[in-house]
Amino acid sequence: MVVLNSKSWIFLSILYLALPVMIWLCGWVQPSFSLPLLAVLTTGIFLVYRKLPSEQASLPRLPFIASLAIIFCATAIIGFTGHFEQNSDFFLRNPIYSNLVRYDWPLVFPDGNLLVYYFGFWLPPALASKFFPLGWSPYLLWLWSLTGMVLFTGTMSFYFKSRIWIFILVLFSLAPLNVVINKTGIVYFLLGVKEVGQDLHWNCCMAQLVCTFNHFIPCLVFGGVFINRMLDKGSLLFFSSLLLLCSPFGGLAFLPYLAAAIYPDKSFFSDMFRSWNARSFFLTASACGIVLVTALFMSGAGSMNVLLLFQKETDESMILLGRTIIFLAANLVIPAILLYPVFRKSSMFWITICGFAACTLIYVGVRYNELVFKTSGVFFFFLAILCTQAFPMLGKVRKFLLVAYIALCSIFPIRLFMHHAKTFSVTPVGIQKNIRNE
Repeated sequence: MVVLNSKSWIFLSILYLALPVMIWLCGWVQPSFSLPLLAVLTTGIFLVYRKLPSEQASLPRLPFIASLAIIFCATAIIGFTGHFEQNSDFFLRNPIYSNLVRYDWPLVFPDGNLLVYYFGFWLPPALASKFFPLGWSPYLLWLWSLTGMVLFTGTMSFYFKSRIWIFILVLFSLAPLNVVINKTGIVYFLLGVKEVGQDLHWNCCMAQLVCTFNHFIPCLVFGGVFINRMLDKGSLLFFSSLLLLCSPFGGLAFLPYLAAAIYPDKSFFSDMFRSWNARSFFLTASACGIVLVTALFMSGAGSMNVLLLFQKETDESMILLGRTIIFLAANLVIPAILLYPVFRKSSMFWITICGFAACTLIYVGVRYNELVFKTSGVFFFFLAILCTQAFPMLGKVRKFLLVAYIALCSIFPIRLFMHHAKTFSVTPVGIQKNIRNE
């Protein structure tokens, strides 16, 4: 049996998200602001730690080891070290991390502009890399990523116990049914076009890891703590504010879940004042301060287009409408019908379904819809929870249909995993070929 203590795992998860904020305050913010904020942040962490529950979870060794094995493989194929092929997104990610490692902070370009980006995830391994040979930096980044995934697995083990390995499998199996939609030819039959299109694509968890690990891993760490409901409201608000430096879009996706968890009876003001005390006031004020400072920093990145999908300048608005209807019908109707009998009164269920629809219909970005790419991973996280929870409570027919749905979803993640797995190399030539050079 593996025995886990909730206080240790949750506290380490909080530190995992707090450390990038601390480093950023030291490296990017003036001392007159950073020192008071560091004091506030440290005090907040201490106050949260004092109230953490100390619960024991015992689970069979094999499911936990199997979960860690899946996590290890999923993290390894990201390709930090070049042993596996890196995704094309690394053309951007490699220079960011390399510059954070090589140069003094804050990073200032030759034209005098400051680097403004949600780079929080890279800061701890970049800082550690400054004390080691340059060749160690990819391995330190991989170690930091693996640490986050292990923390996520540990905290989720308190929620699913011996079924943790099933949840991990479901999490990495769920994906949009675009492959099935395009292969069946339904889009061409109805609209006369070949496929759904890039704007209508949710990034599954496997794609989130290989493309945008810097935002997705912190989201998982936060989600693992959030779903266990072991933090009081003030602590939860404080903890959520730490996510923004690593993933502002992830924080946006978690917002309705936070609202439902903190104020389930919809009595916002009465509940707030009834439970008000010095500790909750300090943690809430600290959370607001961290959010404000982070938002001020991010505002320097420039503006993004925010519009409805159909407001995009296109000559094929009716075709886009048809594609959207087919995409949402195929990807939302099936899980909604299967899960509705069990979760019809669950806010998590309705937020997840509506969240998928909202991120599809609202366009936020310049070249691509960053909202749909970045937030869909959070919604897949909650969908995986719903599917894993629902399975034992369903009848035989619905169980079969749910397994069939997950199996169809898994086509794309399996293809993606196998594509990267086939590129494995230990030779210098192969490693260099796998790395997306700056």
